Amino acid sequence: MWEWYTSKDGALARRFSDLGFDSRSPSYWALRVPPPTPWSFLPAFALREWDSFSLPTRYEAQIDLPPGGYNLAMVLGDRENFGRVEVPLNIEPYDGTQLGLSSVVMSNRQRNAAVAAQESAAFHLAPRYVPLVSEGVQITPSASLRFKHGQRLITYFEVYEPLLLKDSATKVWAHLKLVDTESDRVEEDFPPVDVAPYAKPASWVIPVSRTLKPRKGAYRLEVQATDSAGRSTVVRTANFTVE
Repeated sequence: MWEWYTSKDGALARRFSDLGFDSRSPSYWALRVPPPTPWSFLPAFALREWDSFSLPTRYEAQIDLPPGGYNLAMVLGDRENFGRVEVPLNIEPYDGTQLGLSSVVMSNRQRNAAVAAQESAAFHLAPRYVPLVSEGVQITPSASLRFKHGQRLITYFEVYEPLLLKDSATKVWAHLKLVDTESDRVEEDFPPVDVAPYAKPASWVIPVSRTLKPRKGAYRLEVQATDSAGRSTVVRTANFTVE
C-alpha cells in the first residue's frame, strides 16, 4: 500500500493499494547444453538439460499529485509480517511556458519499448503507468543506486521546451557532468548534447537517455538544459555508486 501525506499538516493526500507477487516470480527455464566429451555416445538431445531460474519482482505504479511537498510511505506485508518505509517527495510547480528539466533517473535495465508494450497489453496489467521511453527503448528506473562495475549504466531525463510548438527550429542542448562525491572533483565534463534526435514530432517533451561508463567510486551526475533562446534550467542531480 502506498500513502502520500502532505508535509505541511501531515494530512493524507492520496492512498493506493495493490496486490504484489512472490519475490521469486516469475520463473524462467533455460536450455543448458553440456560440452561434448570423447566418450559421449548418447544422442545430442539426451545431453540437454533444462535449468530454472528466477528474476526479482519489480513493482511499478503511477499516481498524479498536485505540486507540493509530501512524505511518501510504503507499507508491504505478507499477512504475517509488515514493513514500512518513508521518503520525502517534492513536486515542483510548472506552468508549461519555461524551459524545464525533469528529475534524473539511473538504470541498468533497458529493453525494446514496442515488445514491452505488447506484453503489457497482453497481461492487462492494472493500474497502467506511462513507461520511460527514449528512441524506442524503455528504461526501467533502478530501485538501488549501487551498481556493479562493468554494468551498462543508463541515465534518463526529460527536457521540456514549449518553444518547439511555435518554432521547430529551436535548438536545445543537455550538459552532463560527472562529479566524484568524495573529492568533489569533476570526473568527466561531457560536451553539450544536441537533444534534437530525441525529440518527437509535435511534442515539447524530449525524452533523453545516455549511457555512462564510470570507474568504481561514488558519483554525482549533474544535468542542465539550455536552448537557443538563451534560457537555462536548474541543475538536476542524481547520486550513485559503482562497486
